[in-house]
Amino acid sequence: MPDVKRVTSDVWAGSDTRGCSFGPVITGDGIVIIDSHHKSATAMRQKSGIAKRGPLRYIINAGSDN
Repeated sequence: MPDVKRVTSDVWAGSDTRGCSFGPVITGDGIVIIDSHHKSATAMRQKSGIAKRGPLRYIINAGSDN
């Protein structure tokens, strides 16, 4: 998973990847990924890292190129 920093107890943010401000959010229902990476290999690494922390429920890609 990219280098992410904890913002709150349930929110992380990372901006070390070009073209993406990746951020997982933990909810009571599972994990939400905000802005997965545009490269599929990197996005799959993000998903794998998050799967270790709980079930992935949603991926929200908010960028204008999506």
